[in-house]
Amino acid sequence: MSIQGHRLAAERRAYGQQIALYCAHTEGDGVNRYAQPVSFEDGPQGALVDPFLLITEDEAQGLIDELWRCGLRPTQGKQSEGVNNTQEKHLEDMRAIAFAKLKVSAP
Repeated sequence: MSIQGHRLAAERRAYGQQIALYCAHTEGDGVNRYAQPVSFEDGPQGALVDPFLLITEDEAQGLIDELWRCGLRPTQGKQSEGVNNTQEKHLEDMRAIAFAKLKVSAP
């Protein structure tokens, strides 16, 4: 995925227990720059700090798409997936009852 110079990629690793994230950026001079592991610095709790990466909304959407490609789903999506399955099963049951009461065969 590439938008405005940032290329973000995700890869499932360690038998599915980890997701590796990659970021590359091509500057106006044509030089590729690759993100390296994040380092942490000590600081007071609640300190205002700069973000470790600033990306556009389109790049963030691309990252979400990459994570989806790796098999990750939003927590809310997992919950609604279960609800949808339950609703679908309920509708199947209601159809069976309706066809039985109407004494017609299901299409």
